[in-house]
Amino acid sequence: MSRIVVCCVILYCVALGFNLSTSLPNDGINGIDIVTEYNDSLSVINNGWHITDTYSHNNTTITIGIIIPFLAKFIPINLIFKVVFPVIFSLTPPLLFLFYRKFMGNISSFIGALFFALLLPTWQEVPAISKSELAEPLAVCALIVLFSDIKAKYLITSVLVIVTILAHYTVGFLLIFWIVAMFIMDSIQKQKVSKFLIPSVIAILFSLIWFKIASNGVVLYHSIKDMSVNPNTDPIVNRVVGETWGSEPASIKAQIIILYISLLVLVVGLVYIIRNYRQMDKRLLIGMIVCSIGIIGGILLPKWFDFILVTRWVQYGAILLSPVFAFGIEQIWRWLKSGYYRLLIDSV
Repeated sequence: MSRIVVCCVILYCVALGFNLSTSLPNDGINGIDIVTEYNDSLSVINNGWHITDTYSHNNTTITIGIIIPFLAKFIPINLIFKVVFPVIFSLTPPLLFLFYRKFMGNISSFIGALFFALLLPTWQEVPAISKSELAEPLAVCALIVLFSDIKAKYLITSVLVIVTILAHYTVGFLLIFWIVAMFIMDSIQKQKVSKFLIPSVIAILFSLIWFKIASNGVVLYHSIKDMSVNPNTDPIVNRVVGETWGSEPASIKAQIIILYISLLVLVVGLVYIIRNYRQMDKRLLIGMIVCSIGIIGGILLPKWFDFILVTRWVQYGAILLSPVFAFGIEQIWRWLKSGYYRLLIDSV
């Protein structure tokens, strides 16, 4: 097998092992969102899918309205949530590796994809949100096609973006945001209107129409409401910034330490891509910078970035954030090999 295939297999196996470690324990369904998804899926199975019902945000997604009820005809519904969707979601790191290879070397691409697979929110939270488990690999497929040489890539990307939106509104919204940002950067760079405009406009128009009809606009209303800045810190934020450090168990303290080490590496990577922006693909660069600032800002200014830390930013932003981590690892490794740190220690 080629090295690329080996890397993809390793990434898939690592991701699948971690994802199943979250979804399989206990006999029931683990998580908060996924319990609602489970109940809503049963409702659809028993009563049919009526897209104008307002009983749940889940009613706007084909994940709950079509895919799970269809699979439930052949597979026990518990196994769909605990096994089938983690198996699908585990495709994301290998797909990311293939996407990153368009902009970076194999080693950097592998490190970035591995960082995504091992990131705590990736395997602790996403396997408890079946909508995300389907939407994230679709979103990466959309990005792969968008940056490919396929003749009909803008049309195919538009279809994939629409399916992503239908799979999970949050991932779909972030994907639209990224593509619009890439459209703006690509237009500035080429000094003419970029063809990235095609999937951007199609996705925005579809979202406005679909989410106005589905569940009577409940998704649009709550998305705008949830994005309002909250000056009061959340318990999760208090934990991350160390205000509850003394009362946390050792496992949580270890996770916080790992988080801060990862943030340090991200800062190094962010400095690197900013200093070397001329060598970067500007369309990907804008996404990496925005995601990095969002995560780092969420730590430094928790009272005002509360919504970033407790929404899905970390989970889904990692798609464009992981290459920054890879660049950070590379720079730290070069620094260690150079021996400069010894001079610094000796001078101290």
